[in-house]
Amino acid sequence: MMTKKIKMPSKFFQPNQPPTLRAHKTPPSLSLSLSLSVSEAASMAWRGNLSKSIKELRFLFCQTSPASSHTRDFVLKNYTDLKTKNPKLPILIRECSGVQPQIWARYGI
Repeated sequence: MMTKKIKMPSKFFQPNQPPTLRAHKTPPSLSLSLSLSVSEAASMAWRGNLSKSIKELRFLFCQTSPASSHTRDFVLKNYTDLKTKNPKLPILIRECSGVQPQIWARYGI
């Protein structure tokens, strides 16, 4: 199994634009691009298919940092739906003061 770390630096977030997650150091054909806009949230069919390819999701973010606000909002809005559609998928949420937001996805090949 492989573990992929997806970094979300604070300089990445732009005001009035939804955040985008991109896989770090992967070939363009394998890059992960995920829009988190509210208008697309209702039609995100990928949520139900996560447990087929991803073995574990880990969210690491600061409780109070403005850089982590989008990650906190994403977890608050989507955790229940993700867990309902993927009951066997472990989703770990860790809060740590002063860290840059990160998402780790562990998957098997």
